[in-house]
Amino acid sequence: MAIYTIKRLLAAVPVVIGVIAVVFILTSIVPGDPARLIAGKTADPETIQRIREELGLNRPLWEQFTDFFKGVLTFDLGRSYRNNRPVTQVIMERLPLTAKLAVSSTALAVVTGVSLGVVSAVKKDSMLDHGGRVLALLGISAPSFWIGLMVVLLFCVKLRWIPGTGTGDGGWLYLVLPVITLGMRPAAFITRLTRSGMLEVLEQDYIQTAWAKGLPGRAVVLGHALKNAMIPVATVAGTCMAEMMGGAIVVEQFFSLPGVGRLGLEAILARDFPVIRGQVLLLALVFVAVNLLVDLTYPLFDPRIKYGGKRRHE
Repeated sequence: MAIYTIKRLLAAVPVVIGVIAVVFILTSIVPGDPARLIAGKTADPETIQRIREELGLNRPLWEQFTDFFKGVLTFDLGRSYRNNRPVTQVIMERLPLTAKLAVSSTALAVVTGVSLGVVSAVKKDSMLDHGGRVLALLGISAPSFWIGLMVVLLFCVKLRWIPGTGTGDGGWLYLVLPVITLGMRPAAFITRLTRSGMLEVLEQDYIQTAWAKGLPGRAVVLGHALKNAMIPVATVAGTCMAEMMGGAIVVEQFFSLPGVGRLGLEAILARDFPVIRGQVLLLALVFVAVNLLVDLTYPLFDPRIKYGGKRRHE
C-alpha cells in the first residue's frame, strides 16, 4: 500500500507541473492589462508602466514562470494584484467555507443517491422505481442556478424557513440551501449509477444463492449486493467532491458566499493572475489527493483488489 501511494504521488508531479505551466501561459497571453486595471482608466502611460515594472509584468515570460515555480516549491504564490496581500493567505481565508460546502454536498449526494438507487433497483419497474428515475432525470437536466432559484422561492419566499443568501452569523442554517443546490446534480448521477450497478449485481449467481439460503433481505442487499456495486459510486463521489472543492462558482455567486469559487470569478474579472494561478494549483492538488484516496478505498469494497502486494489466486 505504501509503495503504491508513493508511486501515485510521484506520477502526479508531472501532471501538477503541466497544469501550472499551461495555466501560467494562458493567463499571460489573455487580453487585458492588470496594470491598467489597477491604475484606472484615467491613469497616464508613465503610471501604468511603473505599475508593470513593480509587478514584474515587463519581464520575459520564462523569467516570470521560473520565479512562480520557485515560489510554488516554497509555498509562496506571490501577492494579489488587487490588494497586495499574499495569495496563500487570500485563498486560505476562503477555503474553509468552500470545503464545508463541498463535503456537506457530497455527503448529501451520496446518502440520497445511494438510497434512491438501491430502492429503485430492489423495486424494479415499480412506482418507486419510476419515481426515482424521474427525480434523477430532473436532477441531471436542471442547471444549478435554476435549482437555486427554486429552493429560494420555496424555503425563503413561500415558507420563510431559511435565510436566502449570505453567511449571516456563520451558522449551518445559511448553508442548507447552497448544499441542496450543489448536491442535487451529483445525487442524480449517483442514483442512476447505483441503480444500474445494483441491477447488475442482483443478477449474479452468488446473490441468487444467498436468496436461496434464506438470508434476510437486508443482509443480501446491503451486505452483498451494495458492497460490490459501490466502486463506481465511490469514484463518482470523489470526482464530484474534487470539483466542488475547486470552486462552486455558480452556487457561491448565486448565494453570495465568499468561497474559493467566487474568489476565482473575482480574480478573473480583475485579471488577478497570481490568485488565478494559485487557485488552479489548489484545484490540481485537490484532484490528485481525492483520486488517490478513492483508489485506496477500493479494497474496502472488493478485497480482491490489492495494492503493493501479491494478488490473491483464485
